[in-house]
Amino acid sequence: MTVNRRLNQIIWQRYKWIVISIVISIVVVMGVALHNSVDTTEIDAGNLTYTEFVQGEKDAAKAEHRKIGSVSRATYEKNNIEIKNDTIQIGTFQNAKTVLVIFSLGAILLGIFTNMYDMQTKFNEFIFSSSFSRKRIFLKKIGLMLLPALLTFIVGTIITTFVADAAISVSNPNFISDRMIDLFLYSSQLIALYSVGLVVGVLVRRVVASVVTALGFAGSAVIWFAFFEGFLYEKTHGISNAYYLVIGFIYLIAGLLMIIMAVHYFNKLSLEQDSPYLQFDYLKMPLLIFTTGYITAMIGVMYDNGTVWQRVVNVLVGAIITFIVAYIVIYRPQNIGQKLQRIFSKNKK
Repeated sequence: MTVNRRLNQIIWQRYKWIVISIVISIVVVMGVALHNSVDTTEIDAGNLTYTEFVQGEKDAAKAEHRKIGSVSRATYEKNNIEIKNDTIQIGTFQNAKTVLVIFSLGAILLGIFTNMYDMQTKFNEFIFSSSFSRKRIFLKKIGLMLLPALLTFIVGTIITTFVADAAISVSNPNFISDRMIDLFLYSSQLIALYSVGLVVGVLVRRVVASVVTALGFAGSAVIWFAFFEGFLYEKTHGISNAYYLVIGFIYLIAGLLMIIMAVHYFNKLSLEQDSPYLQFDYLKMPLLIFTTGYITAMIGVMYDNGTVWQRVVNVLVGAIITFIVAYIVIYRPQNIGQKLQRIFSKNKK
């Protein structure tokens, strides 16, 4: 038996039930979403009767001081179809947003789990003491965690897109092509979010701290993109599919770079490290500077109301508060833990 085959067996035996559970969970969530989307065909869009529709058209014409002729049955039926299609598309969009939020949180937690599970269960002791290459082990773990989940999501999205298109019959000739662009964007976003969790799971030592760190960074990044999208929409009065393709490639490149970063630092991990927050002490100062600058930039860009002086004050106050909080979390996390323990012990007494 070759070394590579033996390694594949070890990795598969350890994680197979986790991978199977992830795939089943994705299938269930997408199945529920598809069911809800198809159910929108039964939505009562509040269609008016023909008499009510005609009266409404007359009232609108009177209010706008314009003349109106007879209202045909064809116009009435067309209006009903448009109302129903709008209602269906809104319902489908809301289902897609809910699914994306669930999968985004799952991607971050899965990234953290990729290394944190082995660190907490002491499996890293076997990895570090074995003759297997660390990089090869870690890359195989990433592939086993990420690829089945991602492929299930892609295949499930393609199936639900065509099924929804056939069942809903939305009057939109670009429905499928638009959904495929969305699929690329969402898949790239999930890869990036998984990579955020992966890097944090390698660099941060504790489970709760890693979850808070990953969710905070990923959430702020999503806010950045949403802010930029809103700004672009306001300036151009619309966003083309080319924009979403560019954003998708940005997500994809960022995700791949973070995976490379995670592999690099995993190869440098040591079982002797016992830091309360970061695995590597020399990363504390760069992280403190990055966090302070990052949050300060968000404050400066997004809170731009008031005079120049007020904005400068807001930025300075935000920078000082961010620096203090970040310093405590990065350099003195044990103090926070001790204070929380004291609070809980007092409550128990």
